[in-house]
Amino acid sequence: MPVYEFICQDCGTVSEVRATVEQYSVGLAPTCGSCGSNRLARTFTSIGLATGRASQARGGGGCAPGAGPGCCYG
Repeated sequence: MPVYEFICQDCGTVSEVRATVEQYSVGLAPTCGSCGSNRLARTFTSIGLATGRASQARGGGGCAPGAGPGCCYG
């Protein structure tokens, strides 16, 4: 499931929202967890996927160069 990042236009807090592509296309209406504002703007960062499996890649990696896909999943 894709992870979308939003930044609060009032307090600057960055929030992550997990939603399907279908949910995103219909429209997301996140609110800030810090100040409750609904003035959030989507940020464009690297793509994140929530797979339900642990991955070392987010924390700096752990795979040797050229190790191939799937090496960092536990």
